[in-house]
Amino acid sequence: MGLLYSHWHCILPAAALIAGLFFMRRNENKSE
Repeated sequence: MGLLYSHWHCILPAAALIAGLFFMRRNENKSE
């Protein structure tokens, strides 16, 4: 369980970064 918790520390920021890029791309496509 401790291992999983330490992994979340890396997974959460990475997921947020990917989600941000995904939404940015979606907004760019919408404005076209």
